[in-house]
Amino acid sequence: MAFQGIVSLIGLAMLVSCKNDIRTIQAFNLTDTIPGETARNVTMIYSDSSKVSTILTSRLLENIEGKEPAVEFPIGLNARFYDQERRITSTLRAGYGKSLSRQKLLEVRSDVVIINLEKKEQLNTEKLFWDQGKKMIYTDAYVKIKGPDKVIFGKGLEAEENLNKRTLKQISGELLVEDDR
Repeated sequence: MAFQGIVSLIGLAMLVSCKNDIRTIQAFNLTDTIPGETARNVTMIYSDSSKVSTILTSRLLENIEGKEPAVEFPIGLNARFYDQERRITSTLRAGYGKSLSRQKLLEVRSDVVIINLEKKEQLNTEKLFWDQGKKMIYTDAYVKIKGPDKVIFGKGLEAEENLNKRTLKQISGELLVEDDR
C-alpha cells in the first residue's frame, strides 16, 4: 500500500509540473521551414510578352510554404538571360539561391558569378540580391568586377539588373590590365 501511495504521489507531481508554454510549442512548429515540394533537375523558363527572358536551371528546388513562401535552391542554380532577339546577354551562377515570392526578391550566395556577355565583364561576390520589382541588384559584400581592360574591387554595389548603370561602394582598388597582343 505504501508503494502505491508513492507512485500516486509521483504521478500527481508529474501532472502538476506539466504545462504548455506557448513559446515552447511554437518552437516545435517547423511548417515554415519544411519543403512542401521538392524537385530535381529543374529547368524554369521565364518570358515577357511571350519572349523568353530567362532560363534558370538547378539540380534541386525546394518549395517552402508558410507565412513567407519561398523557392529555395540549396545546392545552387544557373541562369541565362536573353534579349528580344533571344541572344544570351548575361549568365548567373551561385552555390545557393532563395526566391521570396511575395517580395519578388532573389537572394544568391556562395561563389556568385555574373557574366555580362555584352560588356565582356565578370562580377564575383559572395552574396547578391535581385529586386525584380525595382529591376535592381545590390549587395553589401565584397565585389570584384573584371572587364577587358581593368579589374575593380569594392565593398557594396547597387546596379540596374543588366549592370549598365551601377554604383560601386568603398572602392579599394582598380587595376589596369594590358593586352598582350
